[in-house]
Amino acid sequence: MRYNGSAAKQAQILISKCTLSKETQDLLYRYFAAAANLYGVIKIGKLLKIYNSQNEPLSKENFLSFVENMNFKVKHF
Repeated sequence: MRYNGSAAKQAQILISKCTLSKETQDLLYRYFAAAANLYGVIKIGKLLKIYNSQNEPLSKENFLSFVENMNFKVKHF
């Protein structure tokens, strides 16, 4: 998938703003994959509640920043 110049710049900005460790990001990807397999569709807020109940809690802002960053990566759940 190719992005126009402004989308590519926006992706770089979002990626640079992501303050989550690689380990946390990888774990979140696994949570998204598991939720997709288990539920098919789940509200983002519900997934954050599940994640926070089982791990060190993430702020809503960090979680949403990660979700926005995901929009620019090729991952299918």
